[in-house]
Amino acid sequence: MVLAEGVSATEFQEISAEYGISSVPDTVINGGAGRVIGSVPEQNMLAELMRLGVK
Repeated sequence: MVLAEGVSATEFQEISAEYGISSVPDTVINGGAGRVIGSVPEQNMLAELMRLGVK
């Protein structure tokens, strides 16, 4: 199962700094274990999730 949460990088600057967000979209997975930067095809996102063992 995947649980997602969207955060505005400009409104939550402390969280942005914690994860080193410098551009959007920037998807941080499992607290930084994985990451997808930019708007990518669904297959790329799925590949990163599978690499991390997310089901």
